[in-house]
Parts: sequence; structure tokens; C-alpha cells
Amino acid sequence: MHPNSSSSDFGGQWDHHFRNVYAYVGNCFGDGHNLAFYDNHCVTMSDGFGCPSDPTMTVRNNTVYTHDGKGPSCKGTSKTYPSDADLVAMGMAVLQPFPMPSTIVGGV
Repeated sequence: MHPNSSSSDFGGQWDHHFRNVYAYVGNCFGDGHNLAFYDNHCVTMSDGFGCPSDPTMTVRNNTVYTHDGKGPSCKGTSKTYPSDADLVAMGMAVLQPFPMPSTIVGGV
């Protein structure tokens, strides 16, 4: 569920991730040069990650979900895991700016 980018825990350069929902990933973000990760929802299965240390990386305004609601928020918030229904709703919400298939083919 991430229409604006390719994946969440890759390094690299000049990769910007925004307005996405990442479900059940190992890490929400890795360290890298000139990366950006903002306005995302990330459900992580890991407790062992921290905020990026590279000063050229932008991380802000994300919601990170962990099993206990504790973890690195990195200029965002941490919460406990959402329900499956809430996770699906988050994914649908990021798709709303795009036309639904029925409107493309002239459906109702």
C-alpha cells in the first residue's frame, strides 16, 4: 500500500517516501544520504531500529506503530498496532486522490 514510492527499508540516495502506508516491515526507514521519509504510517515488526543519523536525511511527521506503542518516533508519533480494518482504511485514504477504476471505465 504505497503508491508514491517503492519500498521502506532501502538505503540509497535521493529517495523520498511520503504519504504512504507501510505494513509489517522490519524497519520504517534506514540511514542514507539525501533521503526523506515524512507524512507516512509505518507498522513495524521490529523494536531494534532508531532514528537516522545522517544529517542530510529528513524524517518528520510519521506515525510509527509497534506492538507496545513505544519506539523511535523521530519527530513524529508512536502508537500501538492498528486493527486490520484501520490499516486497510489508512491505505484507502492515501489512494483517494487517484480516480477509482469504476470512474475510469464509466461505471457508477
